[in-house]
Amino acid sequence: RHSPLDRAAPEIVAAMPAATPKVIRALTRRATKDGFEPSSVLKCTDKSANLALLIQDRCNACHGKTVSDVLGSMVNNGGRYNMADLKYDIKHGRLEVLEKGALAGAIPTGKPRKDAPCGGQPLPPATVDEFFNFCQCQLKMELKQHTGGELALAGEAQKMWPSVETFITPNLGLTERWVPYHTVLGVHELFLVQSVHYNKAWDEKQRFIAMFIFRAHCKRDLFDTVQAPLMKTKQFWQDPLKAFAPGGTMEKAIVAYRKKTGNPLITSCFRIIPPRVLKDDDENLVRSVTHRTLGLIEVAEKAYPMMKDKSKTADEKLACISTMVQEAEGCGETWAKMLTVCIDLAYPKEMLLETQCDVGTGASPALRCLLPAKLNVPDKKQALKELLKIVNSAKSPHSKSFWATLKVEEALISKHFKAFPLIVSQANTKASGMSAVTLQVQLCEYRQFRHSIARHKYGLPEDPNMRGEAEKSTRLTPDNFVEYDEKRKSVVFQFPKEDTKIDF
Repeated sequence: RHSPLDRAAPEIVAAMPAATPKVIRALTRRATKDGFEPSSVLKCTDKSANLALLIQDRCNACHGKTVSDVLGSMVNNGGRYNMADLKYDIKHGRLEVLEKGALAGAIPTGKPRKDAPCGGQPLPPATVDEFFNFCQCQLKMELKQHTGGELALAGEAQKMWPSVETFITPNLGLTERWVPYHTVLGVHELFLVQSVHYNKAWDEKQRFIAMFIFRAHCKRDLFDTVQAPLMKTKQFWQDPLKAFAPGGTMEKAIVAYRKKTGNPLITSCFRIIPPRVLKDDDENLVRSVTHRTLGLIEVAEKAYPMMKDKSKTADEKLACISTMVQEAEGCGETWAKMLTVCIDLAYPKEMLLETQCDVGTGASPALRCLLPAKLNVPDKKQALKELLKIVNSAKSPHSKSFWATLKVEEALISKHFKAFPLIVSQANTKASGMSAVTLQVQLCEYRQFRHSIARHKYGLPEDPNMRGEAEKSTRLTPDNFVEYDEKRKSVVFQFPKEDTKIDF
């Protein structure tokens, strides 16, 4: 048996936002009832430091905090770290409970494996030059996967290739986790180009909404087999929300598909744990997909006219759409990044993400490592801009080798995908002209690569400098505002509207 949170990816687990006094009181009563002192301090054990990264991240987020701090903490999929999860982590020796006011000390670090090729040696720090070599290797694998061709590597990238190949290979195929250098050639992005953006059965707005519908789950067979046929009818487009509503035609069709095939309904990249709202497991999973889709359709309906508004700049459009996504239920910074990337690929002339981009939680640690500390830029979007300047102005042999290799590879990719102008437009990078979105996505891949070489080459559980960080959500949580009034026998709450609160 495992705690459900053991299956949540590091990018999904979020740290504990400050709870309101009402929530704290409720959690304190629950903790006392279950035999824990709410003010007791939690400490990570050495055991947690040698477990899977996703478990490490969760336990690290508890380190040094009190029991009342961690109970009710949010994760990106809407679940909460509850008493059962805390008991599970303590039972299996991942967390210890200390007395009130005790110091937890430093977070434990894993012990290196002695059988690793470089076991016992320090892991070299991440550098911009190493990042260039990694990107060059990404190009080699990209060409190999999409054309079967071979790409010659230059300089230090040749020595790095075996390690990059070791990192990428397990993430190919059904895992759908690898993102190549050109984001448009990723599994899901390429599917959207070939099956949605050039689909003549839909008009432009319908293709825009279809993109969001697919992104709610990212399963190609589900979209092609079940959703696309229904979405080609006039009845569906008269009211898409009705089709995805509980008991709607789309939900019924997906349930039948699940019962018949047993196929997964969400990509393994998401690692989303659906909340329990229905007894039947299949129906509950389908409901989580349709519910998320409803929210994304509403975002798409608002985002489409925003994209077509010629009076707004690319920066203004990006800011508005990003905010819309982050305010949608169950979405945060990473969802905003993912969806704005999709829009950018569909509308390359807008140059939406040419100079700026939302920074997902997976890219933040690598951004922090590569950006010189002396710059001290706390805002992640601005930090990405600063690193972009450094990358595009680099004159080292590593950078020159990368740009030379990129030119060769893009010519071959353009020839292979000449039937798809959207792909060709992405494989046309100017010298020293990496875009903000490409940098952001590759930082995320580079971070995972650093963890890979830490494990396979140095025998470490991770690259400690590339540890994930909490994802912030701008969406308000109802639990923080609702309270049951015993005297009045009624539920009372304050509805927050802009800078005021309305009593109900």
